Amino acid sequence: MSDQFSGGGGVVDIDVAGTTINPTNNVIPIRSNATTFVDSLLSQSAGNVVQASGSFSVPSLTTTAANGGLDGTEGTGAGLTAAAGHDLLWPDSTAHRWKMNNNNGGAVQVVASGADINTSDQVTITHIASATNNTVMKANATGNMVNSLEVDNGTTMTYTGTGGYSAPSYTATGSGAGFVTFTQGTAAGHATANTVTLEAPAAVTAYEILLPAAAATGIPHYANAAGVVTETISAINLASADVTGILPIANGGTGVVALFATNAQTSTYQVLAADFAACKTITVASGTFTITLVASGSQPTTGQCVNIVNYGAGVVTVARSGQNINGAAGNLTLNAGSATAPTSTFIVSDGTNYFATVDEGTTGTVTSVATTSPITGGTITGTGTIACATCVTSAAALTSTALMTGGGSQASQTPSATSTLSSGGNMSLAGTMQATTSYSAAATNTALVFQAGVDGTTQASTAAATFRGEDVTGGSTATLTGGAATLRGGDNASTGNTSIGGAVTVRGGDATGGTGTSDAGGAATIRAGNCTSTTGGCAPGALSVTSGGFTAAFTNGAASDNTIAAGLGTGNAAVAHVKLQSPALGLSSGSTAQTQVTRWVNHTKAGSTTSATATTMFNVASATNTAWGVEVLVHVDLISSTPNVCGTTERFSLTGTNNNGTFGTVNIVAGTLSTLCSTGTLTLAVTATAANPSVVSVTPTWATITSITSSTITVQINNVSQQEIALL
Repeated sequence: MSDQFSGGGGVVDIDVAGTTINPTNNVIPIRSNATTFVDSLLSQSAGNVVQASGSFSVPSLTTTAANGGLDGTEGTGAGLTAAAGHDLLWPDSTAHRWKMNNNNGGAVQVVASGADINTSDQVTITHIASATNNTVMKANATGNMVNSLEVDNGTTMTYTGTGGYSAPSYTATGSGAGFVTFTQGTAAGHATANTVTLEAPAAVTAYEILLPAAAATGIPHYANAAGVVTETISAINLASADVTGILPIANGGTGVVALFATNAQTSTYQVLAADFAACKTITVASGTFTITLVASGSQPTTGQCVNIVNYGAGVVTVARSGQNINGAAGNLTLNAGSATAPTSTFIVSDGTNYFATVDEGTTGTVTSVATTSPITGGTITGTGTIACATCVTSAAALTSTALMTGGGSQASQTPSATSTLSSGGNMSLAGTMQATTSYSAAATNTALVFQAGVDGTTQASTAAATFRGEDVTGGSTATLTGGAATLRGGDNASTGNTSIGGAVTVRGGDATGGTGTSDAGGAATIRAGNCTSTTGGCAPGALSVTSGGFTAAFTNGAASDNTIAAGLGTGNAAVAHVKLQSPALGLSSGSTAQTQVTRWVNHTKAGSTTSATATTMFNVASATNTAWGVEVLVHVDLISSTPNVCGTTERFSLTGTNNNGTFGTVNIVAGTLSTLCSTGTLTLAVTATAANPSVVSVTPTWATITSITSSTITVQINNVSQQEIALL
């Protein structure tokens, strides 16, 4: 068949055998198979514009008309499908310009590229006609870019204005130390209200300041080294170069110690370091007490001082505390003063000790001098003569160290050149000394007392009192006898009815004030003289202790007892003993001194309250190849809570031997036994160990006696051997 297809200004004849064509008007047909054509999505409008009712794809699209172009109706582009490998372009109805989605990267506006925009849509250069090289640009009020006051040459940013930078804060960055540099010049007058300005002086020699490495409390200190000033912060040190010249102090000032302030005290006071630091004046209005200075361990610095003023009626002692005052280890005394005549001391430290002056009160002009007996001549208000008609004088020179007595009237004398008192306090009398012996009905006869020093306030022993005859120190071969010493009470030769001779007491001193565990009363020893001669012919002195009796011509006079007593203890403490001793006979001839052996003693101990329990009483030590023997009288008291009382007394004889170091069994023989019990029985046994020393024990055994509350054992020992016994 033959047909025509018109479009674009001409007619096309199509001759297609066996082909069906049934196109819509103005729609361009497309072949759907070998024999059929159907409508495509392209149509041609009356204005010769080809339109598509769907999407279409072409390798390229070219406009050939002189005024041709690409016209798109605005929309959302929703009909386009974004995908990788596809770039979409559509006119956007919101932005009213072309948009695109490249490679499914999201919708963006199309940027019109040109001389200042590269193909990556980046602005590569700006064309600002007024820009100056290296000058930082800024936007003006109209939005145009103009030159600023900052110039950047690639190394340094420079500000060319006069107003300066203004910002909340400035921070230096970079790897080096941050810094700020100020140029000298005329002050710019920036010290406006509510601001702080730091600027360089009008002319300056270049230097730099290194700030402190850490925050601190104090004041800045600056150290210069070759134009580099290092700043540190520390407290003021008045002893260093912080302060030179004279430091003015007015009324103390804030934070400054006020000097010479007063510090009133009325009782014991410990001076403080702060008193010395402020050179305070310690005032005393009343009271007698001690003011102690600062101790040596906290000695005030050299030059620090205190002033102590006493205007009260009391006496103030100023005590050192481990140091010296004026080079001596002594205290100061401020006597009583008054408001018009105070006493005072000014004390200054040299860092180790104290130095002081003492003012004993004000002085004035003497207007009159009064006298009292025996001084005559007053009152003197101008000139006059003072005399003493009864004052003691010496017409001749007195003998050195000799005891001085009155010489009659106003004279003095030294009647004996050999009765002296030495500088050491030792008195020597050529004759005798006695108390007043004349009897007076109206007065008691004077006692004669010899007493050694009684101070005893230190740990040292007090002085001892010694009565002794004169020594014979040699110088002659004649028969000489040492001076006798007699201690006796006074005779009474009166004819009164109650005539009593004077008593003699020899005793050691009491320990009355001690609180320690080693206190002891003084010992008292009475002994005859020893012989110390090595040439023989010497007889030691005999000792007799005899109670008073009667002489002949008195009928039926009863003599007094002679009592030897041990001291009293308290409570159930161990009792004291009376011991009778005599020397043991030596076994060989020679000059070895004999030893004292206890011959007789009574010994009491508390025994056990359990029957058949031994109590050790004493021991006997025997030398090699010797024997010992004692006679023991034993008495035991038992007391029970029933109450019942039982007592037994029995005598025992004991003999032991030491045969060349071998100790045989002690032979014990019981003697007379006496027992009296309110109930039950009580027997005694004495045992002794075969050892050296041999320990002697007493064992009481009782029956039918219960509830024993105390057991007391007493042994009376009669030692008839040459071996010593020891009480246990």
